[in-house]
Amino acid sequence: MWRDTLVCILILILVLVVMAVFGGCSDEQVAGPVGSEKAYLGNQPDPGSLVDTYILNGELDEAFPEDQQVYPYYIVRHGPEAGRYSFSEGDTVPDGAYVVLKARTTTDETALSRFNVQGQFNAGGQIHGDGIWFTFSSTYSSADLVPGWFDKYNRVASDTLGFEVGPFRYDVTMRGLLNLSDNEVYRDNSSDTLMFYGNFPPCVQCIEVGNIETDPTYQYEDPCYDQSCLEERTRLQVYSQNDPRYVADDPAVLKVLDSSQIIYIHAASGRITFEEPADPSEWKSIPGIQYTYLIYLHGKDHPREHWPETGLRVQERIKAWRYQVDYEMDADNAIADGGGVDNIDFLSGFNVAENDPEPYSNDIYIETSGDLGGAAGAWALRSTVGVPSILMHAGRDSYWGLLRAFYAASPLPPPGSPEEDILDWQAEPATQDAYTAWKLTTMQFSAGTIQAIAADESTCDWRRETNSYHYYQKTRIPDPNGRRCEDHAYDQPGITELGNIDLEDFIAYSDDRVPTVKEFDLELYPQNDAEPFTPGEDPPDWISGRSLGLSSQASRN
Repeated sequence: MWRDTLVCILILILVLVVMAVFGGCSDEQVAGPVGSEKAYLGNQPDPGSLVDTYILNGELDEAFPEDQQVYPYYIVRHGPEAGRYSFSEGDTVPDGAYVVLKARTTTDETALSRFNVQGQFNAGGQIHGDGIWFTFSSTYSSADLVPGWFDKYNRVASDTLGFEVGPFRYDVTMRGLLNLSDNEVYRDNSSDTLMFYGNFPPCVQCIEVGNIETDPTYQYEDPCYDQSCLEERTRLQVYSQNDPRYVADDPAVLKVLDSSQIIYIHAASGRITFEEPADPSEWKSIPGIQYTYLIYLHGKDHPREHWPETGLRVQERIKAWRYQVDYEMDADNAIADGGGVDNIDFLSGFNVAENDPEPYSNDIYIETSGDLGGAAGAWALRSTVGVPSILMHAGRDSYWGLLRAFYAASPLPPPGSPEEDILDWQAEPATQDAYTAWKLTTMQFSAGTIQAIAADESTCDWRRETNSYHYYQKTRIPDPNGRRCEDHAYDQPGITELGNIDLEDFIAYSDDRVPTVKEFDLELYPQNDAEPFTPGEDPPDWISGRSLGLSSQASRN
């Protein structure tokens, strides 16, 4: 008897020890509020083991073989490359495409009532010029959606997330959502994230130069950075219309835009303009003739981003440009060329709603004519060439005499004067002003270069209908959805904008902002002279060499 009693006591002690160590045999659950981690009495597993989520990365969903789509993928809605394309982690997706990601989530729980997937994105990019990484995000998709794929017996569910892509880096997070009952909602602590980039950069196809009646061409040997086109050095000539050498139909001969214009010179500051300044009294003005030439900037976006080559949207092919026109003798870029800012560090554009492709009345526009074929969408910049009338019609000596008179320079030293006397006369301030005016008004007639960088976005001031990216609550976007620069432009019941971004700060530029360069020559032929004006040519009888130090603005300081 005592032995049976001893066995019972030992068994009882063993049971107590086990309960003390393992917390008893009960697996009763106590649920926290929605969104909290699941709490347990006794045995407490890792919360991340409740739900496990995986974003498909260039693969099929093996849990649901009836779905034969490779995920993730994106949809291109326009252009000759419209269609559906798969991609993977770290890839680049076209701007404006619609991406679709799919995640698969599993659990060990047996009593499932609802089991689905949520997703959201975080996005951002470097703000150009400020060095700031700007970020924004959507909220998570709705928590009460029924998943697209659900297998209760195998405890697995899959669902997709979709949204429109802008020019940003995206980190998309998807997580499982486990609903055991109305009071038991548990979110995955081991959610998965997939990263990709939005927006391919554009490219420059060609830079063309010709007179105002030259139409752009579009037959390129290479689709981007056509070397044959870029390496061809264009030669442009300027003649008087009364000169027998003037050939009206020659595309290399510049046309007169205005035969009776004024050239304004500010010798003290080294400035020149062909338009009347705010205070003309501070400037010297001389009669001039305005000629013009056109610069055509050809560029295109990635094949899966570019707009049609004809039709209403052709002017969206390249959204804006950076460009700069330089002449060898205009090292400081004193002459503003073209209809933009003529500075490679700044964006040039205009309100495209007012685009008027007429070169005789506009100095910046976009070609839209379907008759031009693939050249439609090229940007045209009209550049003015100012020629002093007296230089053109009466020659170098007469023009040099006019400038000396304008600045009240001392009379020329008598013929045969010692070089020292001539150099002293050249160093006089009035003579130096006349010399500066000579240089300012002739420096266009030296070797020229055009630098250009294509931009795939613009500003809301110039493109109100296409330059804003909108993002929404729970990643849903309204249909239709666009890029109009207006707060809540596309809101619908149940779909509310969280924010919108002017894409001016997130432009992708051609060739990583390395300018594409085109060289050309602009030759001036005074009416009675057989030879063209020599680049950098000094006034008649001017002594250079030792006098170069005097023949500059620095000599007056």
